[in-house]
Amino acid sequence: MSLEEYPICVRCGKPVTVLRDFYEQQERMHWLCFHLAFEHNTDPDVACDDPSCPWQVYDAIRALGAMKTADGNGYIIRADLQSPDIDGDTLAAALITLAKKVNDAT
Repeated sequence: MSLEEYPICVRCGKPVTVLRDFYEQQERMHWLCFHLAFEHNTDPDVACDDPSCPWQVYDAIRALGAMKTADGNGYIIRADLQSPDIDGDTLAAALITLAKKVNDAT
């Protein structure tokens, strides 16, 4: 499918290439555009109370110390921040995935 064939977000004017199944439900917007327009109850640059808010994820990654290694090819997770409720390997894998997405988006 070419970019011209994707529906266009009425908020930002860019093609909606992911989560198109929810395009009509989300008032013909990207999920993030819809979230910021109708659900985000604070400054757009600050995490809101919605657990699915992308800034919640970003803040959690930063708080847990996930960061790129000096060579940019890996990630470091601070070992001193561990949760007894979450298996370390599961947490590390989730954080690495999320950190990669955040770093790739910035």
